[in-house]
Amino acid sequence: MALTFIMLFRPQENKDYIHRIIFTTERESFEVPIRAIGPRAILDFPDHLHFPICPVKCPSERILLVRNIGNAEAKFQLSTQR
Repeated sequence: MALTFIMLFRPQENKDYIHRIIFTTERESFEVPIRAIGPRAILDFPDHLHFPICPVKCPSERILLVRNIGNAEAKFQLSTQR
């Protein structure tokens, strides 16, 4: 037996939704999880950073553009080792 259901989802808020639908037949029950993923932060920055050769014990700086191309708030922190 095969059945097809079309579900129309209209969210009330901009958030994650997790629900489940239980189908019951004469012999058993089936539980189908439903997940709708809400807004996410998506950070866009270069894959590689290149620092040119610099003298020992001399600080080197590089300006890096980090953009949030998603639709949720993001926090970014970069730390390195010496």
